[in-house]
Amino acid sequence: MHISNQLVAFGSDPRVIENTARWLKKQKNKNQPWLCICSPINPHDICLFPFLVRFYGEIPEYPLSPPPNFTEHPEEIYSGFGEYLKVSEIRSRYPKNEAGWIKYLRFYCYLTELVDRQLLVVLDALEESGQMENTIIIYTSDHGEMGGSHGLVNKGMAMYEENLKVPLVISYPELVRSHRSYYGLVSNLDLVPTICGLAGVSWPERLLGRDLSPLFEGKEVAERELVFSEGQAEYQKTPPWRGLRTKKYKYWHYLDGREFLFDLEKDPLEINNLAQVAEYKDLLEEFRERVRRFRRDTKDPFPEFL
Repeated sequence: MHISNQLVAFGSDPRVIENTARWLKKQKNKNQPWLCICSPINPHDICLFPFLVRFYGEIPEYPLSPPPNFTEHPEEIYSGFGEYLKVSEIRSRYPKNEAGWIKYLRFYCYLTELVDRQLLVVLDALEESGQMENTIIIYTSDHGEMGGSHGLVNKGMAMYEENLKVPLVISYPELVRSHRSYYGLVSNLDLVPTICGLAGVSWPERLLGRDLSPLFEGKEVAERELVFSEGQAEYQKTPPWRGLRTKKYKYWHYLDGREFLFDLEKDPLEINNLAQVAEYKDLLEEFRERVRRFRRDTKDPFPEFL
């Protein structure tokens, strides 16, 4: 086991990748199960833009523009966003103009591309071990990056799609060769039961997530009606939030009582908050109560807005 104690990816990620590759090359006994978790930090170094850029050398000029839901006044969306962006540590690395946003987004793209290249080293090592065919490979992340959407940077302060949606790619050549896509709602809670399902392992107790392994055999799985999500405050400037997402709608509330409701089919950029629109009053109350119930069931430590 190797654990890096680095706070930034530069200098740390190459060592993590090298150690992972070295370990994988030794796993040549196909009858001995193993589990390897490789967790490079990047593209997390975007959180220290622009200070870390100089360490990475020349950044490619990817053809980019600010996101279509960018705004120069996020405080007009919610006062907590304005308070968050006043934090000196955030303000010092917040892009000042469109050219700055382009540099920010290019750096993020480069860091993501860099991780892809590093993961190729891991996959090459797995191939060399002779266990590529009978290995379950899962590629995912813990959160997204706002990247200027709604005028925000980093993560955690809101339940917007840019923060909530993460990649989930699963490969298991021994079981399935062709490409398949699943468009149902998936939570990171599904990872453990899915791994167990693919590996034929029984968990000693009931898991909260869903086993998606039947999808690999072309079978159906019961689709979720919704998924819940929660976030904590960043720099204590935005209160913690709790919410849910269905295929069509998204709702969340902050513990100060501020609510957001979006119709994702009509408004995928999440610009028009429907929480104060009269015709959505019944839906708002339904979602509000479902989130309250979720918070009670999970023993939420914050009693506010229950």
